Amino acid sequence: IYQKQTDSLETSADIARDQQVRAQQMARFSQQLTVNPTDPTTQTRLNQTITAYEHDLSRLESRSTTTEFRLGTAPARLTGDIQANRELWTAYRHRLRTVRTNPAVNSSYADSSSYVATHQQDIDSQLDRIADQYERSEGEFATELDVIAQLQLLNSQISSYTTLIANNEQI
Repeated sequence: IYQKQTDSLETSADIARDQQVRAQQMARFSQQLTVNPTDPTTQTRLNQTITAYEHDLSRLESRSTTTEFRLGTAPARLTGDIQANRELWTAYRHRLRTVRTNPAVNSSYADSSSYVATHQQDIDSQLDRIADQYERSEGEFATELDVIAQLQLLNSQISSYTTLIANNEQI
């Protein structure tokens, strides 16, 4: 079970790092829409990236980051960062929608575009903290796995020695 938890934490860290890339992409696509607000390719890419970001944020929140194993609880130190990311994402997503749906001459478009450019770094920083925490937790589980493996080896050796002693054999 420890190995599955370590694998899940590793996957969670990877998802958080992927989310950083998506946040950067969304800011870039938003900026591209400032130049060409009706570009269907950029609109599609932005929509796909928003959908992927939302999906993976939900996976981080629910701790279901792998298909074969669900981590029962995330490290306690992550809960606040994940909730803060959700709150920032909600405001950020609203502004992305404004950029996608309003003409470039609209004042809310300019405000939203500026917000996206400014707050992308905030999202990136939060995701960096989340990924770092998952990686730290992964390291802690890996250390526990090493200790467990050593204990299993010692237990096996003790069992072997006990059998030898019980049979009056030499060690």
